[in-house]
Order: sequence, then structure tokens, then C-alpha cells
Amino acid sequence: MGFFDLPAPLLSWVDGTLLGWLPVLARLSLWGLVAALVTMLLFKRVSRQERIREIKRKVKANQAKMADFDGEMSDLMPLVGQTLKLAGRQFLLALGPALLASVPVIFLLAWLSNHFGYQVPQTGQPVKLRLASEAAPAGLRDFHITPASAAVSESAGEWYVDWPASGESVSLRHADSELLALPPARLSPVIHKREWWNWLVGNPLGYLDRQAPVDAVYIDLPKTRVLNAGPDWVRGWMFTFFLAFLVFSIALKFVLKIE
Repeated sequence: MGFFDLPAPLLSWVDGTLLGWLPVLARLSLWGLVAALVTMLLFKRVSRQERIREIKRKVKANQAKMADFDGEMSDLMPLVGQTLKLAGRQFLLALGPALLASVPVIFLLAWLSNHFGYQVPQTGQPVKLRLASEAAPAGLRDFHITPASAAVSESAGEWYVDWPASGESVSLRHADSELLALPPARLSPVIHKREWWNWLVGNPLGYLDRQAPVDAVYIDLPKTRVLNAGPDWVRGWMFTFFLAFLVFSIALKFVLKIE
């Protein structure tokens, strides 16, 4: 478990226990509302709202002067420069608080990608397993599926296996060691050797041993479909969540009177 995965057990409990009766679309929309509310409240708390409001008033006053200006361009340039300088100050005042306020969203995104990214295949559905290795095809011959009857087809470093029924198991093995067991305890499209960035975001499946003969095993899991219309990038969890997050953030900005 990585640093950004720390709230995952609590978030999973809330989603499963309190929101589990809702459809996925509604749950993602509610998480978008939660993200927007936390972000906007935190930004309002840590930002210098009065100073930002004062600068915005000066910028609007300068813009009004520029709109009514009727003279030489050389006389207008100081006013333009002052306006740009004020806009820069406003941006800098908001940048730090905005970055800080976005941190809770990173925690939420790490959990959402694991929780809503993929779904369990149906029993008997063929699923592709693929090895990622620099070894030549001849070096992949010691890998095999157990039981062998679960493998629908195979080529060097690739297999199509039937997803096991409840109580059954299919494993990918190298010689006598097991690299991957299906169904896994948690869903993830890949199991790999531990990388430096995993202290930030962990892999739900765990990791391959450092001495494993391959770098990763990819599992072609079906993606969760939230919407049934539109291009592929619209149908997943990310579009619904970020749309809700954006809409609620804009609404809360006005409701909470945030500059």
C-alpha cells in the first residue's frame, strides 16, 4: 500500500456500506461532489481571500479604464502593465492554495482508479494474459497455465484462459513457482516488480519477486462501463467523476463566495 492508498479501506467501506445500493453513476457523482466540497472549502480556508478580492477589484477598475481610454498608446501601456502585474499577483496568491487543495483529490483518484477501473469477468470468459520480458521467445517455454485445460490458446508469452468459477483457481507458473493466481484478491490489470513510485501508489495485486524471470504480467480485464453511449473514453469512471467534480466546483464557488 502506497502513501496515497492510506484512506482506501475507509473509502471502500463508505462506498460499499453506505452507497452500495446506488448505481455506479450516482456513486461517482457523489464522490465528485465530495471532492469538490473538500477542495473548495480547503482552498477558501488556506487562501488569502480578502487580498485576492482586493486585487480583483483593482483589475476590474483598470480594465474599465482601458475600455474607456481614448488617447495615445504610449499613455495606455503603463495601465496595461499594471493590470498584468496585478493579474500575476492574483495567480500567485491562488497557486499555492490551489495545489494544496488538490492533494485530497489525489488520494481519492488513487482509490477510484482501483475501485471503479475494472470489473470481474464472467465465469468462463476468455481473458488474455501477457508477459512483459526482454527474454527471447525460447526463454518463455517454462511458463505454463495450471490447470492446462483452462488455457484456450497460447503463444510465446501469451495465453487466453477461461475465467474460473467460484471456488476454482487458475494460475500462471514458471517451473514450480506461481506468478499469478486467478481470481485475484483484488482487481488490477498488471502485476509487476516493485518500482520506486509504488511508495506513493501501490499495486493492489502486490508485486513480483525481484528475481522473477519476467518484469510484469498483464491481465486483459474488462473495464467498468458507467455510460452506455459515446466514445470509449466517455464510458469509464473518469469522465463521470471529473464532470461531476467540475460542475459541483463551479457551483460551490458561487455558493461559498470563493474568489
